[in-house]
Amino acid sequence: MKTTHTPGPWELRHERNGPRTDHVIRMGTAAAYFSRGIGQTDIEALANARLIASAPDLLAALEQADELHTFLIAYANEALGARFTDRIRKVNARIESAVSRAKSQA
Repeated sequence: MKTTHTPGPWELRHERNGPRTDHVIRMGTAAAYFSRGIGQTDIEALANARLIASAPDLLAALEQADELHTFLIAYANEALGARFTDRIRKVNARIESAVSRAKSQA
């Protein structure tokens, strides 16, 4: 599936906006602004912004893990047994689902 999002790296910056701090994620020429929501702490808002800013790196890591898991499944059943292979398949299914949602064009 072709990637259609702005390629990384995405950069997280912080800008003062009166009494609050906005968290700005720079994505090439685009930017997304995040500030603390109602009932949300500054720490939580910053953590959310960091997670979003790391999305391209997380997606790349998941794609690499997906390739590795596919390779492992081919060899793990014989070497490690069906129980371990089933665990690999379950993790691989979660990875494939997450990558698919990240690349969804819906």
